[in-house]
Amino acid sequence: FNIGLFSLNFMSYPLIMAAGPPGTGKTTSTKYLEQMLGFARYEPNEIRAELGFTRYSQSQAPLVRIIEFQRTIESILNGNGVIHDANHSKASIRKLTYELANQYVLDVVLIEHIYSEGEAKRRMRNR
Repeated sequence: FNIGLFSLNFMSYPLIMAAGPPGTGKTTSTKYLEQMLGFARYEPNEIRAELGFTRYSQSQAPLVRIIEFQRTIESILNGNGVIHDANHSKASIRKLTYELANQYVLDVVLIEHIYSEGEAKRRMRNR
């Protein structure tokens, strides 16, 4: 796969995970990858909106993740690459993603989005 300045070589379509704090560019970069690669892109906030939830709640998280992973499996079974646009900071979610990739013999690409130390401090002050 050629993406702008670099290329990726995989045996199969990969499962791409975007991880990082809010506002670090995950959605921007995953939308770009979706456009360039033609992969399916799943983002928890978009799934929440589809379900009619207007605000984030911990109680919604399990249902949203189930739908995200169901859609991921459908895409994989249809031979499509998948992009997860989410904060995969929790080890349990990353573990589920790696287990899913292992089950379907997929490569995993993890794209970490980070702030500079100064930007992190600025964002914390503005909370």
